[in-house]
Amino acid sequence: KELASYNVHFICIQQFFTSNWGYGGSIPECNDGFTFQIGKSHLIAFGISIIGFLLYLLSNKKEKKHVHYYLFFLLMTLFSLFMTTNYSLFVWNNISYLSYLQFPWRFLTFTSLFISLTSAYGIYLLFISLDIKNKKVLIPLFVVVYGVLTIYFVGRYFVPQNYINKSDKQLTSFDEIAWRVSRSSFEFAPKGIKTTKSSLNTTIPNIRMIDIPKESFELIKGEAEVNPVINKSMNKKYILSADMETVFRLNTFNFPGWKAYVNGREVEIEDNNDYKLITINIPKGKNEVKFNFESTIIRIIGTYLSLATFLFITLYFLSSKLKKIKS
Repeated sequence: KELASYNVHFICIQQFFTSNWGYGGSIPECNDGFTFQIGKSHLIAFGISIIGFLLYLLSNKKEKKHVHYYLFFLLMTLFSLFMTTNYSLFVWNNISYLSYLQFPWRFLTFTSLFISLTSAYGIYLLFISLDIKNKKVLIPLFVVVYGVLTIYFVGRYFVPQNYINKSDKQLTSFDEIAWRVSRSSFEFAPKGIKTTKSSLNTTIPNIRMIDIPKESFELIKGEAEVNPVINKSMNKKYILSADMETVFRLNTFNFPGWKAYVNGREVEIEDNNDYKLITINIPKGKNEVKFNFESTIIRIIGTYLSLATFLFITLYFLSSKLKKIKS
């Protein structure tokens, strides 16, 4: 199985309560190199919140909105925990888009949010049900004391495992970025590139260190004088003086959105090569060659949906404020 497959990264139930604090990675079974604990302070607060909610239900002061809010936060907490365990395997198997998350334990991000909201809401309801006076003073005081105690108990985790004596130059060298890091980041490569299996039986690009190009381009066929003018991540420009028809390859993956222009005219991009690199044909003579990463229909739709949502929320917020002012 692939190391990045969700099938091998589910959390064991006992790991929610106790698991060794470490600096390793996520592995199959229950012996992961880092912890998946929810946190003892979170669990204590969560338990108190449930008691507070039950007392609130038995009180004469309960309101439906508070009950509904608490139950929503509680449901989201339990759902996010459920999605991290292998009990949710049938959900992962039937919703293909979840595979993009890779690791089920990433749902702990939602758990940490919703268990905090659930705990805070339940403790607030506890103050209401017990009819405790001076809530405006006691609630902030409780938050401060609880926060200080939490920091005290987890302080021992803020200790480095060891120190790596390397400079920025070493960690950002060409070999480090173009070979070690890029070779391990297979998920950032387009579908269909040439692959092989690593010693851990995982899929990696089938490329040797000597195959890594030193330049942003190469000539596959023909000869030409190439003058790089612009070499940015989304915008590249070259001036080519070719004595014959030339095949020019840009050492960049051909993701949707890349467009190629020769002397201002769009030309067809070919990527029928081992690594799906952008390849075009250049005519004889002096040519201006441009490559632009442009928006696709899906990206445009997403942008306008985001803008429309932002405007809607802003207008809704302003309208509600105006109604309160008028009333």
